[in-house]
Amino acid sequence: MMTAERTWVFLDESGNTDLNADKKGESPFYVIAAVVVPESLIHSQRLAALEIKNKQFGGNGMKTSKLKSGNKPRINLILNEMAMGGFKIVILSIDKRNIHKFSGLQYKKSYFKYIYRKIYDLIFRSYENLVIRADEYGSPDFMKGFESYLRSKFSESLWPIYDFQFTNDKDEPLLGIADLAAGNIRRQYDSNSYPPVLEILRKNILQSSWWPYPPVTVEATTESLEQEKHDGIIADHSIRLANIFVSNKEHDSDFEYHVATVEMLINYNLENPNSYLSGPAICENLNEQFRDQKINTDFLRRNIINKLRSNNVIVASSSSGYKIPASQTDINTYINMVRSRVVPYLERLKIAKDEIFRTSHGSLNILEKQEDQLMTHLLAPFESSTPHRPDQPTGR
Repeated sequence: MMTAERTWVFLDESGNTDLNADKKGESPFYVIAAVVVPESLIHSQRLAALEIKNKQFGGNGMKTSKLKSGNKPRINLILNEMAMGGFKIVILSIDKRNIHKFSGLQYKKSYFKYIYRKIYDLIFRSYENLVIRADEYGSPDFMKGFESYLRSKFSESLWPIYDFQFTNDKDEPLLGIADLAAGNIRRQYDSNSYPPVLEILRKNILQSSWWPYPPVTVEATTESLEQEKHDGIIADHSIRLANIFVSNKEHDSDFEYHVATVEMLINYNLENPNSYLSGPAICENLNEQFRDQKINTDFLRRNIINKLRSNNVIVASSSSGYKIPASQTDINTYINMVRSRVVPYLERLKIAKDEIFRTSHGSLNILEKQEDQLMTHLLAPFESSTPHRPDQPTGR
């Protein structure tokens, strides 16, 4: 079997990873650029990058920080030379202003891991044989974490062929192209008067992805503001508990299925806050990660979801699946589901208790033991109620 041609990826970033988008003097944007080069073109692409480096930067490092924002002629010239160089670029742009204040991304670890997944999905999952070069002068915590993330992802892959190294644009000129792409695109976002970077590089950009999408705004009322406050309390605490569980259990082999499930629910919640992740979809993902046991929806419910709830993770569920609750509506749906299952069981238990009590002429109460006091207490509201009608939904 032939090994796929190697693909080189040169990764750089612009902006900072700080989630405080309102910090004075800081850009609310964080941009990651990857220059993607097949092995067969690596030599010619390096020469093209070196030509720009020698011509426009005097052979020194190619950094956006060396370009004065007001020098538009020079910026335009460099961007057009990049366009003519034929470099292929993938862009991930993050607008930190649109990250919900109650989401799990307020936690740096979750924020980084989520971005890692976005980059991986955008770039790395498309190639089988990778050489990755990342700027050693970038955000150290972010890039080191990304290296670890890639290592774990590629260990699960059918094609675990990759080479990751940190370097700089002095040794690798194509990193300079990634720097210029990320930095100038971020500057364009920050200023309407900046040269049209995205238009100039339009034919070079393989894909440009925004995250998160801008929220839909509606006119607020007193009632909606109060509801938003309650939703925020539920969402914030539910995500906090989920993150605490992951932090406490991520190195415990007895909880590897549970940690993976919680991370899956957190990530799904971030992109689909109003949707449930179906049981079969969770099982499929777990079976891809763990091949030592076949996980089905019954195992998921009994051995994973139930145990998560017993460990203080709030998992809402409905007929559509599972989710980390993000609103009062999610909690109400979960309450209704529990009610539809628990109440019929209690009613049936009361019927059994009454029948045996009656047929024994009052001599046998099946719930008279000490350990049955809780059940007796739960049945108290039913003592004067009518039995559940057969045509009413009972659950199973």
